[in-house]
Amino acid sequence: MKNKELLFIFILGFFSLSFADETLTITTYYPSPYGVYNELTTTSNAYLATTGGRVGIGTTSPGANLEVWGSSPTLKITQNAGVAGSALLMLTQAGGGGNTAGIGLRGRTNYIYNEAMDAYKIVFGPDLVFANAKMVVDINTGKVGIGTTSPGWGLQVHSATNHQYVVVSTGTASRDTGIQFQDSSGVVWYPRHGSDGKFHITYYNPSPLVNTPYLSIDRTGNVGIGATTPSERLDVGGGNVKMGYEQISGADSDTCNNCWRYVTATCSSGKYVIGGGCGSSAGGAVVYSKPGDNSSWSCYVNIGSTSGHANAYAICANIR
Repeated sequence: MKNKELLFIFILGFFSLSFADETLTITTYYPSPYGVYNELTTTSNAYLATTGGRVGIGTTSPGANLEVWGSSPTLKITQNAGVAGSALLMLTQAGGGGNTAGIGLRGRTNYIYNEAMDAYKIVFGPDLVFANAKMVVDINTGKVGIGTTSPGWGLQVHSATNHQYVVVSTGTASRDTGIQFQDSSGVVWYPRHGSDGKFHITYYNPSPLVNTPYLSIDRTGNVGIGATTPSERLDVGGGNVKMGYEQISGADSDTCNNCWRYVTATCSSGKYVIGGGCGSSAGGAVVYSKPGDNSSWSCYVNIGSTSGHANAYAICANIR
């Protein structure tokens, strides 16, 4: 009896050792295998949730058809090394609608692809219809369009019906806001709204250091050129003001001697009188010399004993 017990123990141990490294192969699929697996590998096609349900990675209660959940969840698509083509996450409309889009990688270029496009563009919009895109980045040119699918400039903002603005703002009153225009040497011109409440156009040069606002406008409408706190409607801080002007002459139509003549010189259209004078070709006295109105200079002249004309001169410019 003792020998039989030893034989039974030996046989039981043999089967235990033999099955420790065995692989379980399921040759029938009905009923379907059910359970929790630490690892599951397929060497061909794999189909999940084909008639309903959802797939969760890192979660037992997925909220979408596929949900990847975790503290730092990552969905990674890797293209084999040395293989031509693109790594793509494709979005396709069922039913042959012809709208196919995707987020992908080709070479070293990231892009959002739409088959309906003539070129690769990053597209943001309410649907997969390219014409409805609200923002487009052209990968080939680097141009960005907001409100247009064919930007012609580095940044083009367009609206077919509404007013359109580009807003640069800050939540801190002590900070400036602005836009910089910079060349390759580091020289910058930038319009900015200063923390002093004024609008400035500032020139900046890193070497030698220059950071000077050349034009300033305050909230009352005063403009300063070289003056950061203008106290007049136009306040020029130092330097000269040069403007173009023209001189207009006027003369009476006939000659006389020992007579009085009233004569006016009138500026050409669009110009305003900023000065003037009077005279006579035959001597005499000027009774008065003054602006006739905003665009003329008037004279009242006494012509001497020698026959001559009375003359008026107006200095005119595009300034009020």
